[in-house]
Amino acid sequence: MTREIAEELGATLVEQRLLGVLENIFVYAGEPGHEVAFVYSGRLAEADAVPEGGREFVDNGEANWVEWRPLDGAGVDVPLYPDGLQELIDTHVLMRPPGAGSAEGQWRRDA
Repeated sequence: MTREIAEELGATLVEQRLLGVLENIFVYAGEPGHEVAFVYSGRLAEADAVPEGGREFVDNGEANWVEWRPLDGAGVDVPLYPDGLQELIDTHVLMRPPGAGSAEGQWRRDA
């Protein structure tokens, strides 16, 4: 994970902490898919590596977009995948009891 962040964003990932492991079974382009996601929290040592408005980066020759989003997902129209990821953030980063829901407007660039 540290190497990927360095390669793709030119940033140093620090204070990494495993939040959990999620299994995702899905269908994409009509084909079944399966992934196991190891979910970590961390902080970028270079806070300006991803500006507040986001930026493009290239991975394996393909352009991608990265941007900050509120940890609680408030006001964001783009879904967060895989299923269960928001619950891990709520429980282990925002320290809410499971099922407590999200509070509006919490942004953290240092999580």
